[in-house]
Amino acid sequence: MVEAAVRNFTINFGPQHPSAHGVLRLVLELDGEIVERADPHIGLLHRGTEKLIEHKNYLQALPYFDRLDYVAAWDLRKAQPYECYPDMDFDIPVGKNGDCYDRYLVRMEEMRQSVRIMKQCLEKLRSPEGQGPVALANQKITPPRRATMKRSMEATIQHFKLYTEGHRVPAG
Repeated sequence: MVEAAVRNFTINFGPQHPSAHGVLRLVLELDGEIVERADPHIGLLHRGTEKLIEHKNYLQALPYFDRLDYVAAWDLRKAQPYECYPDMDFDIPVGKNGDCYDRYLVRMEEMRQSVRIMKQCLEKLRSPEGQGPVALANQKITPPRRATMKRSMEATIQHFKLYTEGHRVPAG
């Protein structure tokens, strides 16, 4: 009778998807159900982000996650435009070398493009079509106007709570 050759099995293990870049990943070598070897790949993205957003609500945490996915192959604002981005004219900065200096240049160009977008938004707000209410009428999620805060202590408290705690979405 010929015996089957049994070899160890190697799997990726970790809290994130194996294709996620720069995050913790363990490469485990298994003999049946026994871990024979574990090679940790720490990654570069452990900056305490979980701790930073521990006490923030969902909307306050979104910018952190946008910045964490720093190697996305496309920019959602161009690939699937939302909000006002279809009306904006801007470029997506892309580096060619992948070194630290290249990443610095990309970040600098990202800031230039952000300023370019903000200038276009200001032009639209100053145009005749842009005149009118910019904020929602819902006082639970919109901060009160400055003039109202000067007259009303409740409005001042509402403003403070909105900016420190954020809007609390009801369960469900």
